[in-house]
Amino acid sequence: MALKKKADTLIYFSASFYDFPNNNYYDDNTTFPPELLPELYNLKTLKFNTPFFRKFVYEVQLKMAFYSNLEILQLDYSFGTITSIIKNSGGKLRKILTSKQALYDENFYDDSLNFISAVYKHCPLVECLSLGFPSSVEHFLEFEKLLKACPKLKVLILEIESTIYLLEGLSTKYWMLPGEREFIDEKSHEKGRLTSGEKLSNALIRSAPITLRELRFYSSFKFSLITLEEFLENWRGRPALTIYTLDRVYETGNYVKLIEKYTNEGVIEDFINGSVPVGYI
Repeated sequence: MALKKKADTLIYFSASFYDFPNNNYYDDNTTFPPELLPELYNLKTLKFNTPFFRKFVYEVQLKMAFYSNLEILQLDYSFGTITSIIKNSGGKLRKILTSKQALYDENFYDDSLNFISAVYKHCPLVECLSLGFPSSVEHFLEFEKLLKACPKLKVLILEIESTIYLLEGLSTKYWMLPGEREFIDEKSHEKGRLTSGEKLSNALIRSAPITLRELRFYSSFKFSLITLEEFLENWRGRPALTIYTLDRVYETGNYVKLIEKYTNEGVIEDFINGSVPVGYI
């Protein structure tokens, strides 16, 4: 195979076997040999995606791989697999992009903890990071360790799941399958989003590196008007912040006035709603 012959010198590898035109995420016709992945040990960039039913055979090989020169990692795999790659890398990773698929893994609670830990222990140079985790005390403590240990971090892409921690009588480590979430009442869901937004604001105020200048998030958490104002006021004096979100609440009433105020005062560089640049999660 031609690719195998170039394994010693290949530094960039990008391949997606997901059938995008037909939206066939479950296509099982991938022929790329998984055992070739560990042989591409000189890679600086690895971007890789395979159909759902073929992921396991590739994950086995990826967990055995050692990419000591890796700088850019973009994978549509579980946190467990990505964590293994990070631990086996050479501490040079600058960009780590993960996907929403990792959020639906049955071991999401523990795997996301291990992922955060691996990043702050093995990725001191990381500049761009996508990160998803439950809104637990344990996760936010680890998240703050990451913020303090990654002084070059510029871009954070976040997904924080919170609804599950509002269910009384259940372990905080219980993870709901996507279909189960529709049974959570809207009031509890909204409370969870606001609580997560407040936790995130406090964590960023206390621990974000001075280099951080871009936040991207969807709608799994929400900043209340009071929380957003407190966050922006405490951000004053830092590099102006660019925020991307898909949550239309920030286009309403007093949110618009608040965002305009802090944009005019130079705290916000740009606040872009309805569009989040591709970066997984």
